[in-house]
Amino acid sequence: MPPAPIRVLLADPHPLFRNGLERAIGRHPMLELALVVSAAEGLCATVTEVRPDVAVVDSELLHGAPSTCTADGGSARLLLLAGRLDPDQIFGAIQRGAAGCLSKDATADDVCRAIVTVASGGTLLDGPAQGVVGSEIRLRGRDDRPLLSPREREILVLIADGRTAPKIAGDLQLSTATVKTRILHLYEKLGVTERAAAVAEAMRRGLLE
Repeated sequence: MPPAPIRVLLADPHPLFRNGLERAIGRHPMLELALVVSAAEGLCATVTEVRPDVAVVDSELLHGAPSTCTADGGSARLLLLAGRLDPDQIFGAIQRGAAGCLSKDATADDVCRAIVTVASGGTLLDGPAQGVVGSEIRLRGRDDRPLLSPREREILVLIADGRTAPKIAGDLQLSTATVKTRILHLYEKLGVTERAAAVAEAMRRGLLE
């Protein structure tokens, strides 16, 4: 009996990239495309329902979602595809259990090989992602203060200036949902639950100068 194919869920909001990767997965002899989605809404529930072996997810669709979605005691292995290598997001995803990360400069064949690797229990970071994670590890080892990404520092300064999440989103040209997620991550790092406490704790730790 030939081995069962590796079932893949592909989640990517960019049609050209998604369609190319869909074709590459479809013609790979070890892979089977279980489902293709283009939006973040209900992604974790969809992974739980479909129960793929590997979920290949564009980093834009994560927005604070769990890195793995369990289904009856099992879980899909997450392979993150990042158009922009955000150190905080990539490090956080790997820390929470993601099995790998590739820059979207990778070829479709590179992604297929990565799917096979993570499906077999391996962890894979391509060259750009390795550099980002390595730098993040070194930075986090230098100081016992919570390490904030450049974007989180920008948001912290704007919070201290009294800006609301929608206003911050407009200033930084991000969605309000993304800003709210960043703020929640910021609160978690500072060990607080609201804005005033975040500013006070940041000042105490020398993060606002």
